[in-house]
Amino acid sequence: TTTGGRTSGGEKMTGTNPARSVDLKRQAAFGGVIPAGSSRDERLAPFTLPVRFTASDMAADQRIRQVELSRERVVLRRAVRGIKMAVNVQVAAYLGVAIRMEPPTSDRNGAVTITLEHRDPGLSLQLYRADDGADIGAEWQSWACVLGLPLLIVELDGRLREPFARIGIVRI
Repeated sequence: TTTGGRTSGGEKMTGTNPARSVDLKRQAAFGGVIPAGSSRDERLAPFTLPVRFTASDMAADQRIRQVELSRERVVLRRAVRGIKMAVNVQVAAYLGVAIRMEPPTSDRNGAVTITLEHRDPGLSLQLYRADDGADIGAEWQSWACVLGLPLLIVELDGRLREPFARIGIVRI
């Protein structure tokens, strides 16, 4: 059932398909409280794009930003000092999908993350975070495949590099 453009489950309706059934836009909360009984991994599913989620943004009001991610573009929405803004970036403008090791800190365990990397670090997005690296290779390759971007590794000094040599677009 629908009420005011939303289903009874609270999902936003985005249109209809030819069979007259309602298409729903997937939405996911990211970085929030993890419900009891759920996995401790923070993950977005690459094969369910487009997706909307909330991410941490230390420069924004309330320290959050809203993100819309599709195969073609990323839209970042936030407010800074009460001024609302939206930044629309083509996925092709990103450098690649990177895997990174995060050392433990006083308030967080060490982790392995996958990020969508941009030249401007403020436009980079965390796509996956896990305490162990059990599924990291599959997640990393899935994101790169879905977004059509190269695989990257973040070195200890922060530099990005490709894990495999290439000649043009062909991996060696």
